[in-house]
Amino acid sequence: RGALLWALQLAARPRKLEPELAARLRKQLERGLADDDAAVRRRAAYVAGNLRLPQLAAPLLELARREDKAPDLRVAACTGLAELAEAGTLDGLVALLKREEDPEALAACSRALAAGLLAHPEARVDLSRVQAKVALLLKSDSDLVRAAAARVAGLAAGAISPSLITPLAGGGPPRVREAAIGALGRLRAAEGEATLLGAMDDPDPAIHERAAEALLSLGGRRATERLLEYASGDEAAAARARIAARIEVPGVEGAHFLPLVNAALGRLRPDDPAWEALVAMKVRLLEERGGGAGGGEASIDAAIVALFPTYARLSKVRGFEALNRSLRTAEGLYRGAAGGALAGEGADYSPPIMLWMKTLEGYVHAWLAPHLSTLQRQPHDLCVTVEHLLADAWPSYQRFLGERWLDPVEMGPARVEVPLRAQSSPLRDFQERRVKRLDSPLSVTEWGRMMIFFAVDHPSGVRNLFRVSSKSADQVVRVAHRLQSLAAVRNLVTHRATAAADTLEAFRRAYYTAFEDLTRLA
Repeated sequence: RGALLWALQLAARPRKLEPELAARLRKQLERGLADDDAAVRRRAAYVAGNLRLPQLAAPLLELARREDKAPDLRVAACTGLAELAEAGTLDGLVALLKREEDPEALAACSRALAAGLLAHPEARVDLSRVQAKVALLLKSDSDLVRAAAARVAGLAAGAISPSLITPLAGGGPPRVREAAIGALGRLRAAEGEATLLGAMDDPDPAIHERAAEALLSLGGRRATERLLEYASGDEAAAARARIAARIEVPGVEGAHFLPLVNAALGRLRPDDPAWEALVAMKVRLLEERGGGAGGGEASIDAAIVALFPTYARLSKVRGFEALNRSLRTAEGLYRGAAGGALAGEGADYSPPIMLWMKTLEGYVHAWLAPHLSTLQRQPHDLCVTVEHLLADAWPSYQRFLGERWLDPVEMGPARVEVPLRAQSSPLRDFQERRVKRLDSPLSVTEWGRMMIFFAVDHPSGVRNLFRVSSKSADQVVRVAHRLQSLAAVRNLVTHRATAAADTLEAFRRAYYTAFEDLTRLA
């Protein structure tokens, strides 16, 4: 019977369960939870959680209640309850925790309680019932018990003093430290800041990530400074990217943190997972700092129109309002730099470039994302098209592009590469059935590469699937090349944190020219 339950889990888990099948599995597992054999009951408890069958939460809770003499069965039941994380079991778990004495079962019960409360933060649960017990367990000789107690203490804001948890976060076994650090973060315990900052220097990388998560909840200048160091350090890239995306810098602290963000970007390569989040942070700080730079709106608008005539009409389009704020901020920062307000030895001319590119990125995405979404809704047709482009069209089309392609590109003293061989990379993604997520803007580089294949009509077999208005392949290829050149310069100056004044001037001219040409394709 136990083997049958294991086989059902292996067969069912990889896919979403249909209602009829879920009902049949539930009945089978209900029988397993009430089986005469303890091994079958234990297996049923684990499988019930693994298959995410919420209707089995009550039977699991009942199993944990009645197995007074079998801690391994209470562990299994609580493990299943942790996976289900149902709000209706929280009061029952508090009652179980209050009477539990076995270390393994206590740990499993604390994990189930934490999972339920984190999944349902609105749930009202009276943790004062276990306040005295948790305070006592924090002093236990068992690592497992202290970790469980710290886990629960972090859920009981106001019930347990952070001063009882802080010593556990500063030293001792890793499992205890991780639980205590997580508790200090959930409690937003300011008195634990020094301990959390110290944990960032621990030899164990897992401790670093837990401490970084906790510091995010604390906020403040010292915590944010340390988080920027972590996000641009040598830790696991995925963990650093998660932390970087959640760092919040108050606008009033922009002047202090902008150099630190620049320094963090200087430690990363542009292809680092945390890089984009730090770039977005820098853009926000620049917008808050430079919104009024360089004179009034009328003079800024006139300066833009002089190089970008379509702006006079585009600036009045309602959907362009948010992007227009970035564009005006960029132009204002440029005028401050050109007028000497930001100039000087070691001056950073990259802020206008970054804000200009934010506007362009948003515009291109708003224009082309609906067309790409249409293509991706027919994956078979898109796959057939991509296979044809890669197998048949690309060799002759590449020769056509090679006659018109400039690489490298110079903008002032800045020199960047725009390799022709890289243009087919989006096609490889589609060939491997990797769908582009369109809930946030794709990079200008990516859109420029897709325009090469989906915005051009060419005898080789390339078709204008984006339905751009221009019939000239030369014109579309020229615009796509300029977009990628601008993006490459932006990446270069962001990575190096500073751009030369001549690069800024050359970029501005190329930017507005490319934007004007782009609007003619829409």
